[in-house]
Order: sequence, then structure tokens, then C-alpha cells
Amino acid sequence: MKKYLKLIFFVIMSSVIFILIWATTVTLVKNIGKVVLVEQFKSRGVLVEEKSDSKTKFYRIPSDETRPTYLTAGSSIYPGTKGDILVTTQAVVGTGLPFIGDFLNGFVGFYAGGHAALATTAYKDSDIALSDRTSIEATGMREGENPATVFDRSAAWVYSYPYTEVIVLRVKMNEEEIDEVISKTASLIDDLYNFSFIFDTKNTSYCTDIISKGFSNKANLNKDGFATTIYDLICTSDTYISYYHYFDSDGVKHIYYLDWSE
Repeated sequence: MKKYLKLIFFVIMSSVIFILIWATTVTLVKNIGKVVLVEQFKSRGVLVEEKSDSKTKFYRIPSDETRPTYLTAGSSIYPGTKGDILVTTQAVVGTGLPFIGDFLNGFVGFYAGGHAALATTAYKDSDIALSDRTSIEATGMREGENPATVFDRSAAWVYSYPYTEVIVLRVKMNEEEIDEVISKTASLIDDLYNFSFIFDTKNTSYCTDIISKGFSNKANLNKDGFATTIYDLICTSDTYISYYHYFDSDGVKHIYYLDWSE
């Protein structure tokens, strides 16, 4: 009997180790893929002196992209426009304990990334009001059941806190398809947050999951069929980077964006 128990234990431990090695390898490849894509995007940028100042540097990337890739509202630059996917690989886990928090942020950031949101446009019915400055998000960071809801994008995506790096992804779609994606994603508002990430995915959603569901009729944003991560959104061939910004150690914001105009 003991031999069988030892064999079962050995099989279980071997399976766990194999899964961990496999998951780490796949994730490492995707992490590298994200870095390569961002660096390639940045390398095409040309500094636009007339738009830049001491606090914000703009880098134009010539493109046939005719839709704007960011929104200007006063002195604020909102990353993305309607139908764009906003992502960051920086995790923010609030524990109140600096060392544990740093470890969890690094762990989550490596394996899953940070957060995702869908940029919206003017849309209103009896229950939902959206604008070109809002986004649909499932955060999991509030008290209670954390239903997906509408946020002002300036709350997290415009300034240096909580994210010093933001990537905007775009799926090739026409205006009608973009409206369909926004409408479908809006129908998921009030979905409770899925803290398990793999169970009860029909009735609950997490941040990247709500994005994947919103685009399900237009693009496959989760190629491996497992939990959708930020790296899945970035590395799939169905998306491409249209905008990127980061804040350097001096607090200067560097903005790289696709632009068709001369």
C-alpha cells in the first residue's frame, strides 16, 4: 500500500513540477515577445519637436493608420480611442506590506501582467452612459464582488500612477465592427469579478477576460484557450501596437504613436 501511495505522490509532484516548468517557459517567451514588440515599435518613432516640451515628448511613427491613436483633452493625453485595448504589464497588488506587495506584484506581473481596459465612445441607454474618455474595466480591486463597470480613463491610464508604462493595442476593424465590440463589452458590465480566472467564466469576468469576450466575434485574443493574460493580448497576431507611453526616472512622459498625417 505504501508503495502505491509513494507512486501516486511521485506522479502528482512530477505533474505539478512539469506544469510549473511549462507555464514558466511559455510565460517567459511571451514576456520576451512583449519586450521585442515594444522596442520595435519605439525604434520607429521620430521626435516631434513642435509638440514636445520638458514634461512630455512625442514620437511620431509614420503609418497608414487613419484613426487617431490618442485623445487630447485640455492638457491631458488619453491613450487610445474607441475600440482600443489599454494594457499594462505592471501589477498593483495592495497588501499594505511593502516586501510582500513587491513580491506579489513581480510574480503576478511576470505570469499574468497587470491590467486591461476597453476604450469607449459616446453610448447611452437606460443603464449605461459612456464617452470617449471612459473605459470598461473589471478591476477586482474594490470591496465586495467587484462588478465590471465604467471608469474615467484618467483615473489610471493618463498619469504616472499607478502605471508608468501603458500599451494600446488595436484590432483591425471598421467603424461598425468597433461599435459592435463596444456594445458587446458593455453588455458584460455588472459581471462579477472572477477571482478564480478559470472557473465560472460564463457568468463572471476578470480584466483580460472581459476584453477577450468583447472581441470574441472579431478576433481570437486567447490562443491557448487557458486564462487570458495581458501577454496573450499583446502577443497574438490579431492585435498590433498603436500607442505606447512610459514615464522615465525624471517623470518625463514619452509618447509613441502611429500617425498617417505628414
